[in-house]
Amino acid sequence: MKKKLLSVLLSTAMVAALLAGCNKKAEESTQPSETGSIVPGDAGNVVDVETLEDTGDTLTIYVWNDEWKDFFWQYMPGVDYTKVTDEDGNEKFPLEGKLGDLKVVFKQTPSTDGAYQKSLDDAIKNGDDMDLFLVEADYAKKYTIDGVALPLGELGITNEELADQFAYTQQVVTSDGVLYGSSWQTCGAGMIYNREIAKEVLGSDDPDTVQAAVSDWDKFEEVAGKMKDAGYLMTPRASTTYRVFSNNVSTPWVVDNKINLDESIKKWIDMSKRMVDAKQTKTGDLWNTEDAFNKNTTFCVFGPAWYFNFCMGYDESDDVESIAEKGGWGLCQGPQAHYWGGTWICVGANTDNIKTCSDVVKTMTLDKDVLKKLVEEQSQDCNSKELAAQYANDPNFGNKILGGQNPYAIFSKCIDQIDVSVMTENDQYFNEQIQLAMDEYFDGKLSYDDAYAQFEQKVKEKVPGLQ
Repeated sequence: MKKKLLSVLLSTAMVAALLAGCNKKAEESTQPSETGSIVPGDAGNVVDVETLEDTGDTLTIYVWNDEWKDFFWQYMPGVDYTKVTDEDGNEKFPLEGKLGDLKVVFKQTPSTDGAYQKSLDDAIKNGDDMDLFLVEADYAKKYTIDGVALPLGELGITNEELADQFAYTQQVVTSDGVLYGSSWQTCGAGMIYNREIAKEVLGSDDPDTVQAAVSDWDKFEEVAGKMKDAGYLMTPRASTTYRVFSNNVSTPWVVDNKINLDESIKKWIDMSKRMVDAKQTKTGDLWNTEDAFNKNTTFCVFGPAWYFNFCMGYDESDDVESIAEKGGWGLCQGPQAHYWGGTWICVGANTDNIKTCSDVVKTMTLDKDVLKKLVEEQSQDCNSKELAAQYANDPNFGNKILGGQNPYAIFSKCIDQIDVSVMTENDQYFNEQIQLAMDEYFDGKLSYDDAYAQFEQKVKEKVPGLQ
């Protein structure tokens, strides 16, 4: 990409802003704001979109996995690409192609242990090309600030265009009242259960019947006992339930520069230990759940709409017909309403392709036709109040993985209860490390005190300033 002289100056300003923002937030300890006070962000000063110009020759996009990259190639008008073949001989969407006259390059780094964040930090520090970058809820606050990302108004996006988005998705990427990112999705989540096992053990796979059986955590553990007696796991991993608890906390991970273990996380630890000891669930990698998705071994998992296609094995196995391919899953809210994750598109403050960046953000997060395709073809839950209501109330709309059940009425109820007021920029490190450390406690490899000490040590290595 062609460099502008200004980009060097901007990159220095971005690093300063990023570091200042991080230090300030660490000092303030991200004290909890008023619970439930979700106020939509503001686009800021809106420029005339006709004045936006591209001066570069390459559109550089930072991502951590294939999901949005694949959406981009499928739904962004004007793209040109050639699929590539992976090491297993499967065709996949490429890391490079074209959008109009611009070359497109995806910089992809896995998110585990903060590696993706480091790639962003390095790009900011070095003034590297970074036109578009994606962020997750667990660290969005770190990068959606002045000098790192552009306010949406500077992309020619107006408050009127943003009015149909759900407010919580805007609160996540708002700094000093101004929006620095936009998302195509909402992530209300529920309990996804095996219909065949539900019929056998609970007598019915009807969502209302299953919900009544697991309407609180005491009942959930009672059902786990029944599942164990029938020869099934309740969940594939202890970490399967983690996000239900972590997204129902009422206090942040850091208070007065000290690590704060919320009561909801403590409850997850206690319940998980009981269930592992009772052999109702296992420990191990959250994502290593192929057996549960291909065989009738496990009753339930928890997840949002993106979990269906991205994780549950639909059309991914040639030799084993997954439960998803059979339409063998059902959905209910479960013991608590919750959400999980979310991805936001941001524009780097030193982009030299602002016109195209504006087009991408508008098309991929605000265009109703694209949002419909993401719902109907990719099982996404779209960030449009109008469309969400339309799908939730459509008696003829259903999801193939759920045997035709309409998931959006359930997801919409969860969205109404989402509270992101205690979110911090370092949540990824806390959420990853508490699960890793406690797995060793659940397995009996460490005492609780030793596991917690390990968690503290790992987090302090990543988050400076903690006492």
